[in-house]
Amino acid sequence: MRMYFDHLAMRIIGTLLGTGFVLIGLYALLAGDAGISIVAKERSLSFGIIAIIGGLAAILSSWAEKRLGEVWCAHPNRWQKRKSPLP
Repeated sequence: MRMYFDHLAMRIIGTLLGTGFVLIGLYALLAGDAGISIVAKERSLSFGIIAIIGGLAAILSSWAEKRLGEVWCAHPNRWQKRKSPLP
């Protein structure tokens, strides 16, 4: 896998964002104690796993994606006048 080092500021900000998600996910996984209900502990566990996966994906995409502007700063699609498929 090739890593890119252009647009360094945006790549570092994406890495910090991903690291924040990983830390929040770890806190959600490890901070639950015996004082919370089973439902809350299950929700915390699933949120922690999803946050860690999202954080790792953000870190990986920040360094492995060549066109980084299309990932973090995607421009909105413009309205285009199209012909109706109906007669």
